[in-house]
Amino acid sequence: MDLVKELGDWLKDLAPNAIIRSGDYQAGKTLGITLILSELSDVKKVREFYNKATGLMPVIKQRQGEARAKPECIDEGGNNIPTVL
Repeated sequence: MDLVKELGDWLKDLAPNAIIRSGDYQAGKTLGITLILSELSDVKKVREFYNKATGLMPVIKQRQGEARAKPECIDEGGNNIPTVL
């Protein structure tokens, strides 16, 4: 909870006019944080995130294709190994 409070304080310093609400719901041993931004007009940092995400789409698609191909390569590699039966 101290970490959540520190994050809330940091956000208040970063955006003093923002409405910041916090709460907790313990659902296991992990901590999840959701940050919702609304009514933004033109924020440089958000624009940079969008631009970076758009630029990463080809890389993500390539990695997804490689991940799909790996099991097939493993199956093909095992074709020449004799069974013990």
